[in-house]
Amino acid sequence: MTVRAPFGDGAGAGLVGRNLARGEVPLPVMILRNSALEHNLDVMQDFCVRHNVLHAPHGKTHMCPEIMRRQLARGAWGLTAATVQQAGVMLAAGAPRVLIANEVVGRANISWLSHLMAEYRGTEILCLVDSIAAVRALEVGLSATEGIGVLLEVGYGGRRAGVRNRFEALEVVSAIGGASGLQLRGLETYEGAVASDRSARSLRLVDDMLSQLAELAVEIEAGPHWQAPTKFIVSAGGSALPDRVVTQVDLPRDRFDIVLRSGAYVSHDDGWYADRSPLPLRPALELWAEVLSVPEEAAAIIGFGKREAPYDLGLPILKRLVDCEVTSGLSERGFITDTNDHHAFMTVKDIPLTPGMTLVFGISHPCSAFDKWATVILVDDNDTVIDVVPTYF
Repeated sequence: MTVRAPFGDGAGAGLVGRNLARGEVPLPVMILRNSALEHNLDVMQDFCVRHNVLHAPHGKTHMCPEIMRRQLARGAWGLTAATVQQAGVMLAAGAPRVLIANEVVGRANISWLSHLMAEYRGTEILCLVDSIAAVRALEVGLSATEGIGVLLEVGYGGRRAGVRNRFEALEVVSAIGGASGLQLRGLETYEGAVASDRSARSLRLVDDMLSQLAELAVEIEAGPHWQAPTKFIVSAGGSALPDRVVTQVDLPRDRFDIVLRSGAYVSHDDGWYADRSPLPLRPALELWAEVLSVPEEAAAIIGFGKREAPYDLGLPILKRLVDCEVTSGLSERGFITDTNDHHAFMTVKDIPLTPGMTLVFGISHPCSAFDKWATVILVDDNDTVIDVVPTYF
């Protein structure tokens, strides 16, 4: 038996030209609003230019080469990956450099890294180290290659990877300086490991961490182990607090390159990042689904679940009833309380829902939204599909 895609071969080309609001696309489906995507790309690039910082957007958010190419076309310095496998996708998409914002320590991963370095000569691959053991693993595993640039990862107690104090930092930097094939290129951290909300206390903690990072960068850049002919890289910045990075890591640009790694900005959301981002971004992701059942007066079952929508940082938020005059206060009058694999449970307050009705939801946390779909469906402002492109998770 031959299994065929419902709309023909390819990544879903049969969907192009079909209109969601007219019921021409099977639901549920997650779409990316093209106008919002383009707006967000412009906003982030403008932010980086105004603050004289570089941008290596985290491609793990979407793992979509089409979006990667748009980010690079906007002027991205490179792309950020979390794994060697992701780095391979980004290099194949045309990235001139990839920052693997993680330690690469296992023999298989180092071997794959060596293969990528050989295959994509002329591009730059960087990765992180936070221990002498990680330095030694790279030195041994990459001994037959031309070597690799590394950034020292600076961490925070009880959180992610990274050296925990100045003494450890200088110890690892010394090991890098003595290792063959490794070149120190700078420092890296993730301020979101300290705090991710914008309360006064959280901002103080983040600002203190970033200020200490800047001080350490100045010390190491002036020390004996900084030999690179390029500028010293200081990389930080997710999509929630990039403004704190450009404020607190205020280093002379003739000697330092500040590299932001914001990734979720590209689609933004209606939940987690909507409450945190300082930038005028627009939510680009929408989840379209049907009402399956209204078994009780104040309850409805919606045709999506954990397989289709993120649920780790908030459940989907009702934004629109297609072909219905009710438009105000939707998120308070109908809200998702729980999800199963393919069902969502909605509490309803004075909304005339009927089986078959189409609902549109915003999502929370893009990084756990894209990975649920093999393709990204781009839609124009008339709800018509204009392109369908694959993801590579």
